[in-house]
Amino acid sequence: MYENVRLVGDAEVLMTTLDHAVGERGLDAVDVVKIDVEGAEFAVVSGAHAILRTFRPVLMMELQQNSLVAQGSGSREVVDVLSGFDYDVYCYADRGQRHLLRRFEDGEADVAQNVVAVPLEKQAPVVRL
Repeated sequence: MYENVRLVGDAEVLMTTLDHAVGERGLDAVDVVKIDVEGAEFAVVSGAHAILRTFRPVLMMELQQNSLVAQGSGSREVVDVLSGFDYDVYCYADRGQRHLLRRFEDGEADVAQNVVAVPLEKQAPVVRL
């Protein structure tokens, strides 16, 4: 995945889904989720269907195509899952543009992007930043 990085060992790690973690803790709101999982973003959003449907949080993550492919998915698959829950995906605009965010385009899928996924009903206050 990364040049000059090599595996020096492995370890077992307990994992769960966001849906399970939220349910287990009895949370009554989830407003924002920051995802930093080095290519496992598809797995994370795939395990968050209940919170995406119920709580409608804004999601912040990096879509790094090489890392996603190494984990068996890609940027397009992540965006497709989110689109299925009525989310739009935005990346950060270049300096000097009117707004902080701009819509993530298909042609950018091969480029590492920090993105913000916003439910359609929350776009006005978030996208106007």
